[in-house]
Amino acid sequence: MNKIFVVFFMLFLMTSMPIFAQYGGGYPNGGMNGGMGGGMGGMRNSSMNNMQNQKDRERQMKANLAKMHESQEKAMKEKLKKELTLDELQEYAINQLLSESLKKQNAILDKEGDSQDEKIFQLEAVLSKLDSDIMTLLNKNQKVTYKAMIDDRAKRLLELKNRR
Repeated sequence: MNKIFVVFFMLFLMTSMPIFAQYGGGYPNGGMNGGMGGGMGGMRNSSMNNMQNQKDRERQMKANLAKMHESQEKAMKEKLKKELTLDELQEYAINQLLSESLKKQNAILDKEGDSQDEKIFQLEAVLSKLDSDIMTLLNKNQKVTYKAMIDDRAKRLLELKNRR
C-alpha cells in the first residue's frame, strides 16, 4: 500500500508540474509570459509603444514647427511695420495678407508627393502674389523701400539655391 501511494504521489507530481509551468509556476513575473514580454503579445505591445513614441515625436515636432512659424510671422510683420512705417490700416491689411500667405506656404511645404523643385516653384508664385498685393497697399516711398526688401530677399534665395 505504501508503494502504491508513493507511485501515485510521484505520478501526481509529474503530471501537475506542466500544469503549473503554463500558469507561471509560482514565479514572480508569471513564468515565460512575464519574463519574456508575453510572447507575440509582448512584441505587439512593444511595436505599439514604438508607434506611440513616434506619434508623440511627430506631434512635438509639429508643435515646435508651429511655434517657429509663429515667431517668423511676427518678426516679418514687425520688420515691415518698422521699415515701411505703415499706418494702422496698412498694417492690418498687410498682416492679413501675410497670415494668408504663410498658411499657403505651410500647406505647400507639408504636401507630400511634390518634388523639391515643384515646391520651390509654388512658393515663389505665392511670394510673388504676396509682393504684388502688398505693393498695391503702399505709397510711393514705401514701394521703393519694399522693392529694395524684395531684391534683398531674392539675393538671399539665390545664394541658398547655389549652395544646394
